[in-house]
Amino acid sequence: MAYTTRKSLLLAIGRGDEISWREFYDTYRPLIVFCARGRVAPDEIDDLIQTVMVKVFRSGERFRYDPAKGKFRDYLGRIVGNAIVDMLRARRPETAVPAPDRESDDAFAAAWQAEWERHIFDQALGELRTRVAPATFQAFDLYVLQKQPAAKVAAFLDLDTAHVYKAKLRCLDILRRIVADIRGREE
Repeated sequence: MAYTTRKSLLLAIGRGDEISWREFYDTYRPLIVFCARGRVAPDEIDDLIQTVMVKVFRSGERFRYDPAKGKFRDYLGRIVGNAIVDMLRARRPETAVPAPDRESDDAFAAAWQAEWERHIFDQALGELRTRVAPATFQAFDLYVLQKQPAAKVAAFLDLDTAHVYKAKLRCLDILRRIVADIRGREE
């Protein structure tokens, strides 16, 4: 699932296109879930997702993407952050968490950015998997991502160790280009 927002997707949801709304929901739901963990109760996460989607939907008709005003991810992050604060404030007084202060706002912004970066990496890995041979990706996955020794990976995949090292270099090179492309689409 893509975690960078294409301008065409934003335009389509602004027109109320149902397929685009489904793609938007499927794309951003996991990001909202990750950011909600530890901030709201687990049984409140679905309500938070619904609240965020409703806010985005309601702003959809008047929302016009303007890159000069900032990135969509920051706009969505503010919506999520505000929805979390509203949810915390709406709790019964005996269970309410104090309203977030500036420090917690900064912590949320940092968590949002870190989660966004993780999703970009996950998206890039998914694309990498389609660009290289399955054995090359498997060698990269085992050696680099799962941190298995090269000799063990080579034995498991019935390759020589040099192939494992080449898979690492090739995949890292392609991965860097994919991430740069994703970031370019984000700008």
